[in-house]
Amino acid sequence: MRLYVLRHGDAAHTPYVVGVAKPLTELGQEQARRSGEALRGYGITQIYSSTVRRTRETAEAVADALGLPVEHSDAWVEHLIPAIDGLTLDQIRAQVPHLASDRSDEPWWERDFGPGGESFAMLYERAQRAWAALVARHGARDDVALLVTHGGFADFFLQAALGIQPTRPLFRFRNTGVAVLESGADGRAEIEFLPFAGIPFSGWGTGNEA
Repeated sequence: MRLYVLRHGDAAHTPYVVGVAKPLTELGQEQARRSGEALRGYGITQIYSSTVRRTRETAEAVADALGLPVEHSDAWVEHLIPAIDGLTLDQIRAQVPHLASDRSDEPWWERDFGPGGESFAMLYERAQRAWAALVARHGARDDVALLVTHGGFADFFLQAALGIQPTRPLFRFRNTGVAVLESGADGRAEIEFLPFAGIPFSGWGTGNEA
């Protein structure tokens, strides 16, 4: 299996809020459209997407370019932190400061993300399950698939695919950045990153902009 992992395009952030409802900006729509054009000719036959709005919109633009349907699942959504959904970073600092992304008083791997929230260990386990499910579905065939997801989840997903036990963030995706995974016989993967020229760069985000 060859799997392309694509982070969504630039999402609405004025004011920036955490959560699932942000649509793509005009720039994000352009990034998604150009990504679809850039991915033509790579032999992709299946598109998967997170159920979150910004990933759905990105996947739909790419699907239009490739002439393919999209399969959506909550398995590929971003790190779940319900307690801060819909809040700005300033509101998080004021209301639930222990959940602020820029705090530095507690070890990264040991953080508790509140009721219904995923610890980083839980997020990694979900990423492992997602990778194993895709390998089970496609690994024995010469399939070429595309997964449209989020920066934080993509980081853990790549580490899970490579068999890395994470202790910190490792892979940082720009908007519509693309990684390519090739599954091996042992269920682990090899990785490369694709540099697509001509796609507008909107920055690396703030840590919450996933």
